[in-house]
Parts: sequence; structure tokens; C-alpha cells
Amino acid sequence: SDINRTHGHMKEIFVNDPLSDLGREDILNQMEKIDQIVVSLVVRVHMDKGIATIDSTHLLLLKDLQKSDIPIVTFSFGSPYLKTYDMLETYVCAFGYGNVSVRAASNALWGRQDVSGILPVDLNSTMQRGFGIKKKKRIKSWDSVKNIDFTNAFSILDSAIKAEIFPGAQVVVVKRGRLVLRKGFGHQTYDTGSPPVTNKTIYDIASLTKVLAATPVTMKLISQKKLSLDQNIQQFYPQFTGGYKESVTIR
Repeated sequence: SDINRTHGHMKEIFVNDPLSDLGREDILNQMEKIDQIVVSLVVRVHMDKGIATIDSTHLLLLKDLQKSDIPIVTFSFGSPYLKTYDMLETYVCAFGYGNVSVRAASNALWGRQDVSGILPVDLNSTMQRGFGIKKKKRIKSWDSVKNIDFTNAFSILDSAIKAEIFPGAQVVVVKRGRLVLRKGFGHQTYDTGSPPVTNKTIYDIASLTKVLAATPVTMKLISQKKLSLDQNIQQFYPQFTGGYKESVTIR
């Protein structure tokens, strides 16, 4: 999940089926060393009842969690009409189940974007139509590059370029599947008048790079079934034509 990728130090508990008293107690016992709880509710309208609700045993768990001293934020994916759930301290409505709603909720949680939504309907006596808490985005969001100090790494690259160990470099840093940094350094040749290295500079994969970068990445993509050795290179680079290049495969 995005929470896990961004924060890292977290525990996920999935509750899909009705909970027994023992199951509810087990979850509550796991909360002893937790300092923040984020609850995701998938709220559907029960057609036979004409109301939006969740399983009654899940509601008991929510009430028990609210009695603890642990701060709780509850996200509702789907219908926001939980009129009788006044015990929810912080309630965020995402109004849907799709990727857009999930991404918006995650951005709101981490302060990546402004939060300015208001309720279009009355939920209860406290949360009525037009109610909403507006929050400005954080100056430094959790996944911002500004939170990571690359000064030492940059100085090493600058020193290597000045010592003419290499004329330039393109650096890409990925953490838990999320792009953290992409930056170019130096020039394409030792001539300072040559084009600078940018994020769009294309390098010829050769020598050690082929073994240390291209091969492991290709193996990973194949294991994930995202790539086949028999696919033509032209499928990915249409400009790769002429001189029988159309028949060249990844293999």
C-alpha cells in the first residue's frame, strides 16, 4: 500500500469476514504498541435495508478502538452515509472505491495536496451539509525529496567529474517502488562545451552497466511477466528500424 511504501514502519490488518469476540480481542491486543491507527472502510448500501452500513461486528471493533487513547483516522470508500456512527473522531469521505479515490485519500493523509472538500449532504447532527475541515498541504510531504539530504552523494559525483573520472552521470534513486530522485550531472564528454547531462540524456548500455543494470532489470521484468525475451525491441522503440533491426529481439 502507499502508506507502507511511504512510511515503512507499519502493520496491516485486513478484516473482511464477521468478527468473533475472540477475533476482536486479538486485534485489540495488537494495538498495544501502536501510536496511530488508520481505518479504511468500504461502505456499501445494503439494498434490503436502504441504508449504508458495515458489518455489526466491525462496528463493535470500531467502538472499541475509539475507546483507546490511540489517535484514529477513518477513511470511508464508497457511500459516506454512516449517520449513526457519531463516535468516529476523524472521518474522511473518499466517495468511491476506485484508484482515483484511493490515491486522493492517500494524498490527504500525507498532506501532499490541499484538502478542501465539503459534505454535499447531512450525515448527522454534527456533520451537516457544507461541513468540512480545510487543510493546506504540508510544505514538506512525507515522500518529498526535500526530506532526504543528498549533499554528500552529490559532492562525491561533483568531485569525480572534476577529477575527470567520468564526464557526467545520470542518477536515479528509487525507494520502495517510488521515484525519489532523478538528476543529471556534468556533461556528455570531457569538453565543457558539450551538451549537459539531463534527465532525457540517452546512454549506450555497455561494459559493466550491461551486467549490473540491464540484465538484472530484464530478469526481474521477465519474472513479473511484464517482458518476454522473444519480444522485438521495436515494440518499445519504434525508431529502431533499418538494417534488419525490426527482427532483433530482447534475447
